[in-house]
Amino acid sequence: MNTDSRILKSYGDLGLDAEGAALLTDEADIYYMTGFHTTARRPKQIGDNAVVVLPDAVYFVIPIKWEQQVRAQVSTQCRIVVYDGTQADYFEKTAALAGSACSAIWTEYDTMPLALWNFFHEKFPKTVWRDITHKMAQIRMIKSGCEIARLRKAAAVAVAAMEYTQHTIQEGMLEWDLAAEVEYQMRKRGSEGVPFTMKALSGPKSAVVTEVPGMRKIQRGDLVLLDFGAVCEGYASDWTRTFCVEEAGKKQTDIYESVFRIKEACENLLKPGIHIERLVRTAGKMAEEAGFAGYYQTHLGHSVGIRSHEAPIMDEGTTGTLKENMVVTIEPGIYVPGIGGVRLEDEYLITKEGAEKLTGLHSEHWILRKEQI
Repeated sequence: MNTDSRILKSYGDLGLDAEGAALLTDEADIYYMTGFHTTARRPKQIGDNAVVVLPDAVYFVIPIKWEQQVRAQVSTQCRIVVYDGTQADYFEKTAALAGSACSAIWTEYDTMPLALWNFFHEKFPKTVWRDITHKMAQIRMIKSGCEIARLRKAAAVAVAAMEYTQHTIQEGMLEWDLAAEVEYQMRKRGSEGVPFTMKALSGPKSAVVTEVPGMRKIQRGDLVLLDFGAVCEGYASDWTRTFCVEEAGKKQTDIYESVFRIKEACENLLKPGIHIERLVRTAGKMAEEAGFAGYYQTHLGHSVGIRSHEAPIMDEGTTGTLKENMVVTIEPGIYVPGIGGVRLEDEYLITKEGAEKLTGLHSEHWILRKEQI
């Protein structure tokens, strides 16, 4: 990631006036602003950290345990402020930057720690507070060339894991074992972990979007839904395929074919300037025409970046348009209790004139037979 160029333009991008400061504590925003990424964030053991954005520079307040790692990763134009590891010193050093000379502070209301908030309110009672969450989400929607490269890598790792794992699915296999195999295959290929609890759901469980893998054994004729992603250099991927083991009934086939057509129709609409509302309406109308209105989830997709789910979220009520260099998913799903659910999800890079699919199987098929394993 070109952190130098991002830092040079960050203050203006945030729309702050000359008397204001940004105080960022969200892990993804900190990585975005500084280029520093670590998964070693255990509470009480590693320490707190924050980014303070002022007109003259971006400051990164870190515990002393992080100093060697941070200096090796961040831009030379990011000024590092080290504290001794105690909460008291963290509060004082952050306040010295963000509060003493500023009349207004922008921060992420959703993630600002309450203890830090209270400290600032007591120390600077006249400071005006504003929410910067939406602005940060908007800035992070458009990906740089380096971000796109990392997203491609994360997508490729997840695709390779799906390519391999689909041939291991068979009757009698536990959902847990299937999920473990997927993660193992991603780890072998360079994934730093998973961005969310992966789905490896079979039979009726595949119709419940909040379910997680368990001890259920996969049975002949089951729908098996795999939804997962990799993390590479701090960037995530997220995609889904649904398979049927050995044989599929008419209802299952109808569901799958309907979802496939919905995804294909929305995929063909992807380009800069397309209204998210149009995509959502198209998918909903097609599900209704197929007779699945009561079983269709209106959540059609989302952006992907440092987190697997980022703005914009494509759902009923979402406004706005897609823009070049966004990376988004299209993931229609139909979930019928007692039968199972089908979700098909791919990632797309919005290009100048259309979209490039970043995921997908070499051979798209959904009925898994023994001769294919």
